[in-house]
Amino acid sequence: MNNEFSWSSSRARSFSTCKRKYYFQYYGHWGGWLSKSDDLTKKIYLLKKMTSIPQLIGSIIHFQIENILKELKKGSIVSKDKVLKESLNSFKRSWNESKEKKWKQSPKDFTNLFEHYYSVGQSREDLLKVKDKIETCISGFFDSDSYKFIKQVANSDILSIEQLSSFDFENTKVYVNLDFALKHDGKIYIYDWKTGQKVQEDERQLSIYAMYANQRWDKNYDLIRIFDVYIYSNLPVKVKLNIKSIHDTKKYLRKSIKEMKSSLVDNEKNIANIDNFPMIENVNICNRCQYKSLCYPENWKNLK
Repeated sequence: MNNEFSWSSSRARSFSTCKRKYYFQYYGHWGGWLSKSDDLTKKIYLLKKMTSIPQLIGSIIHFQIENILKELKKGSIVSKDKVLKESLNSFKRSWNESKEKKWKQSPKDFTNLFEHYYSVGQSREDLLKVKDKIETCISGFFDSDSYKFIKQVANSDILSIEQLSSFDFENTKVYVNLDFALKHDGKIYIYDWKTGQKVQEDERQLSIYAMYANQRWDKNYDLIRIFDVYIYSNLPVKVKLNIKSIHDTKKYLRKSIKEMKSSLVDNEKNIANIDNFPMIENVNICNRCQYKSLCYPENWKNLK
């Protein structure tokens, strides 16, 4: 299995945040799942598989919405109470896995929470906030205009549910993970469920999804509708597509891919050297990074 170069929104986010983190995330971990790998590679792989409480909440919510929509496609309606119960049970199960360090058996198969690994204390109030966020997000989805609209659409018009796909952009594979897509009245509707706050890069991510839809379903951009649905705040945001936004997105992709490849030792073989990926100078963001014990093995506990 080769480590082939590709592009994704999450990859670009890592690259722009910290080059060293990017190296660990996409190169340093490679082969860390093999018993013959050295200890450092295994540790990088272990840390790559780590998640945090906010990320875990997002994963649980996305999984539940995926199940709701798959059942809807079969003609079944899942109750909100059932989803709430399963979501909270899923969090408790993952929490216990992490607390009991089951990830030592297999980092891929068991949850390893940042908060446990790095001894970030969680009070009863913190855990009540988790429960509140899960309940608010699930209720936000069920009460959303987006879900009400989706329920009115024929099952056969559902195009994609939480499907990892890719498309070619100037000879580079670009990965996308559409939360949901459907066709209606000659148009394509793409939805991205968000459990956090609105950030600027969300709109660009949707523009990239539109580029995928343009290729995958051969649909003109003026017939593609894209939405960020912030279910925690119950705020749907329709993103406007036009020639300029697509042009700007392509320009951004071109620049991002070029910058990533310029740091490689060998572009053709996708070979990287850690020395080409320096640690970020602003250490203020390091305290929340899963790789901090690699970058600061002696004093990561002192990071603020």
